[in-house]
Amino acid sequence: MSSQMLSTAVVHPLVLLNISEHTTRTLAQVKRGKITAPQYMCGAVLGRQVETKFEAFLSFELKLNEASTERAEFDLEHFTVRLEQLKIIFPSYDFIGWYAVSTSRKLTPGIAQLHEQIIASHASAILMV
Repeated sequence: MSSQMLSTAVVHPLVLLNISEHTTRTLAQVKRGKITAPQYMCGAVLGRQVETKFEAFLSFELKLNEASTERAEFDLEHFTVRLEQLKIIFPSYDFIGWYAVSTSRKLTPGIAQLHEQIIASHASAILMV
């Protein structure tokens, strides 16, 4: 991806529906007492960038590594497997970034740590908050 500023961002409705469903399902599970309230919900975004136009077509949930108590971390194995599966079906889509939905309405240290982990291997990844 280019290091230029984006001039156009297009987010396919499926991405918005996936994020909405992920958030709604998680909050419903919290309400029923099945899980504790997470600080944020995260997912990967696939699509393409052509020059300064960013297009997001697909997304999937990211699992957090619950074994790590000091830092927020993605489950890299789950991320890699899921990304490889989707690249088989959608070979023209690339991992272009990720989303985070937070209950705090601001960028948290945990989200910043997750972004650092992502850009370590995907330097031009964007973050949709």
